[in-house]
Amino acid sequence: MENPMKKVVIAGAGPAGLMAAHFLSKNKGLQVDVFDANKAIARKFLVAGHGGFNLTNAETTDTFIEKYNHPFIKDAVRAFSNEATIRWLSEIGVETFVGSSGKVFPEKGIKPIQVLTKWTSYLEQQRVGILTGHQLIDFNGKEAVFQNGETTLNVAYDYLILAFGGASWKKTGSTGEWTSLFTGKGIQLVPFQASNAGIVLSDWNPELGGGVLKNTGISIDGEYKFGEIELTDYGLEGAPVYALSKKVREGATELVLNLKPVWTSQQLVEKYAAFKGSKTDFLNAIKVVKPAVKLLKNCLSREDFTDDARFLRAIHYLVLSMESLRPLDEAISTVGGISMDEITPSFELNNYKNHYCIGEMLDWDAPTGGYLLQACFASGYVAAQSVLNQ
Repeated sequence: MENPMKKVVIAGAGPAGLMAAHFLSKNKGLQVDVFDANKAIARKFLVAGHGGFNLTNAETTDTFIEKYNHPFIKDAVRAFSNEATIRWLSEIGVETFVGSSGKVFPEKGIKPIQVLTKWTSYLEQQRVGILTGHQLIDFNGKEAVFQNGETTLNVAYDYLILAFGGASWKKTGSTGEWTSLFTGKGIQLVPFQASNAGIVLSDWNPELGGGVLKNTGISIDGEYKFGEIELTDYGLEGAPVYALSKKVREGATELVLNLKPVWTSQQLVEKYAAFKGSKTDFLNAIKVVKPAVKLLKNCLSREDFTDDARFLRAIHYLVLSMESLRPLDEAISTVGGISMDEITPSFELNNYKNHYCIGEMLDWDAPTGGYLLQACFASGYVAAQSVLNQ
């Protein structure tokens, strides 16, 4: 008599859950079904593509893994690297290219929905079931209980993989409301906090919003980033800002902008000494962009702007007071969720054998630029391999 097929239930059809299904589906001895509470799957995956659909980054693995703050995530990304992501994309029919910043994108003209369609088509060919509108409300080691409107569905499983996501961008279904289920089962949670979020500045003039500071340095509590910073009606946005948002969570209250980082302070002094004209003319002459000129004039007192030494120092060292990060729902990602102390390096729950938690529902952190998605892909892969190796 043949052994019956073992059943894997995956709750959450985002990038982590779908990647687990992808690799589990290669074993024909497993029946794999993916359930999602939304009417459409992978909505945050699709929304992420609105700002440029970078799926990973072309850095070397050793450099790549240093972007993560937990060894389990680092090990997962080493096991399923950026190179593995590129091979997987090719397998489902999505070719890629590396942008100037090292980010890896689908070939030009390929939209996020096309990537998802190719992926789900592959899964369907592999006989993976995908059911939408089913919210997990309980599990007991043998059955997962889903709510679909007023209908309750009990689904037997041998393995349960949970991939609920974090708590930002609620419109995509990433609400974090699943936490009560785990609290009731004695699983330790860490409160959600915003990550990769804009910074709200104190005493900020909303009229500064709309400008962009190109090639600008920003430092908070001794950590420095460089790139393009967006001025908003409440403060700052942009990749360098997001990368330092953890410093705000840690209690830092000031940031420093360097509006001309390509020059040393000595070069700036020498250029100014040789210049004939007003300070505004000088800023224009050294190609400080108009939003930065407006920012200096707004943030410096008349006395500081007219004093040569203080004016020049502010170009390289403009100190701004921080109030907070933007609200949780506006953050690109979150920290918090299931404590990493609750899982093994394979993402299996310590006290629930054959139950796994993957993706952003776990308490780890990484910057934007392909690192968030890569970790979700990698955690799904590692959990799948754990199941396959049993």
